[in-house]
Amino acid sequence: MFDANKSAHRTADAACWPALWIRAAMRTAILQTVEHEPLHGYGIALALEADGFGRPKGGSLYPILDELTEGGWLTSQWEEASSGPGRKVYALTDAGQSRLRGEREQWNALAVALHAAPAAEKAPETARKDQASWLAAINH
Repeated sequence: MFDANKSAHRTADAACWPALWIRAAMRTAILQTVEHEPLHGYGIALALEADGFGRPKGGSLYPILDELTEGGWLTSQWEEASSGPGRKVYALTDAGQSRLRGEREQWNALAVALHAAPAAEKAPETARKDQASWLAAINH
């Protein structure tokens, strides 16, 4: 179970959540890292680490970046460096922004379902009203 106190003391590349959750959310998390500015692969890895996903190794990160690029959700281009080798920079496309928005809505709906009382304990109208008010609260 997630413990906020323990996560504050995690090692630099350790994740806050179970590996299965990380794998399920990784594509959404990557899209989120480049939502406001293009980043190179190492910058994406550092952003993921800062967001609690741990620092993915290149062998797991770059295939996903290639998948997202081939799918049209990211663009990539080589950027020349003033010193040292150039690097590939990734940016979110309009299709990627749309996918990110949709996936956020799905993750929010899942969170609502997980926070809700069991259906057997609530009338359907009450459950829907609770879900709508919780969604409104987290989206503002």
